Amino acid sequence: MMYNRTMNNDDGSQAGTPSRQAKPSSKEIKRVMKREKDRFMHIGEAAQTIAKLPNSLPVGKARPTKDNTFSHPQQKLMSEKLAVGYNALLDQAELNEYWNPSPMNSRLRKYQWKADAQALLAASDLTQLKSALSNTYVSDAIENGWTQPTMRENVKDAEPVIYWNQLSPKDGIPLKSEQFKVMLAAMAVLFGKDLKTDHQFRCKVTDRSIGTQIRDAWNAFHCFDEIEDSLEDLPGYSQPNIANVVFPLSDSEGESEEELEKEKKDEEVWPMATINFELDKNGKHQMNVFIKNWTENLKDVPDDHYVPIPAEVGWSMTPDERKFQHRTMTGTPALFKCTYLLLMVLFPEKEFTMYQFHLFTVLDAANVSSGESLGSHMLASYAPYGGFNFAAAGISVASAYDKESGLRWQQAKIRAEDLGTYDVIAANMAEEKERYKKVIQDKVERRQRVEVEHWESIADTRARIGRAYALHEELKAWQKDNATLKEILDRLGVPEVQDEDSEEEEIEIVE
Repeated sequence: MMYNRTMNNDDGSQAGTPSRQAKPSSKEIKRVMKREKDRFMHIGEAAQTIAKLPNSLPVGKARPTKDNTFSHPQQKLMSEKLAVGYNALLDQAELNEYWNPSPMNSRLRKYQWKADAQALLAASDLTQLKSALSNTYVSDAIENGWTQPTMRENVKDAEPVIYWNQLSPKDGIPLKSEQFKVMLAAMAVLFGKDLKTDHQFRCKVTDRSIGTQIRDAWNAFHCFDEIEDSLEDLPGYSQPNIANVVFPLSDSEGESEEELEKEKKDEEVWPMATINFELDKNGKHQMNVFIKNWTENLKDVPDDHYVPIPAEVGWSMTPDERKFQHRTMTGTPALFKCTYLLLMVLFPEKEFTMYQFHLFTVLDAANVSSGESLGSHMLASYAPYGGFNFAAAGISVASAYDKESGLRWQQAKIRAEDLGTYDVIAANMAEEKERYKKVIQDKVERRQRVEVEHWESIADTRARIGRAYALHEELKAWQKDNATLKEILDRLGVPEVQDEDSEEEEIEIVE
């Protein structure tokens, strides 16, 4: 799909906007619409299975690193703390409570949450945790061949896990800052905040608005050729205020040019109306907050820096089933879903994919709420960071404690033992103990150095005071002897400096 907009390509060249050509024929419009429909139907079919990472990173593109990839300042701070130890990271996460959309409901206020969270950290790979904090996980996973033991398909056994959904180009290389800003501009059009730029995101061939393209992408993704009952409940929606919103019909392949033109005029009145099934009153507010936060985040970020799409964090007792709901966009927040569709429409060449990873392996119901909340801070998925999660994490975890969960937790612990998870925890806790010892030792040595320097400074000051006092007493004694200045200087060993005029005078006398 091509758009009437100008921006830089990945290679730095500029994609210009050619002058408007003759109006495409109805046949050409239908051909393009069918091509796009087939593309999204293919994406929808592919979403039935877990997206696999490529075997290698693309050649000719700069590899994302912590130096050229955006991460929130709080993520950078947490990464520094993690290098010190688990406790330092948890202390920082506790200080970050105000980044929670509902700080008073934060699970990090729970009694003994740190003990629960420490067990989750110990069951994880330290290198992968640092990669997640630096927002380079996708490319790092491709380069290092990381595998996820919980990313199995068609598994009905319990595999409790804190996971995250990551929207990314298929090759693992994120959008650049300049491209991310294009996405924000398109969002502003959908939100009705900047209707003047609507023309920049219209399809060059069909001249349809970005909203219509997203609506059709949604229909094709779910293989809806046409929805005749406009009040039909949409997949994944149970809220009355959303399910009962009138859902516009798909474009029919049999529409005439006059009908297409009328549809275009209708869109001009309110471009966002074409996706009003996504954006109820709350959804509009969330999109506005998202645009505002990211405008601030990117204020000082160079255009050539990578900016990954924020992650969305969740938890599940049966992740295969839960992640399938995310992949098919039937169990995903509206803003995340709308962003996914928007990215697929704006950047078709990047083949945006929803990759899914597990952050923490959960072994006990008590770890769930702490893990989901900690993960939301580490991956900056909370709305104040610029993420998609607008509610406090770790609250809707009743399934972790229901009557049927006892057997499932037992199954999970048996599987964890088979996978060697407990051995990993023991080894990592031993390393954490050594790190903690080193921190304590460094503090003791630093305190000792400061103490030694302090007493050395005191001794030096006392010596200087003693010397000054002795000199003062000596000067007083010389004054009593009525010593002249020349005599005092002689006693102090200070050589006499003659005045130039005196020297010339003496020379004249000699002559």
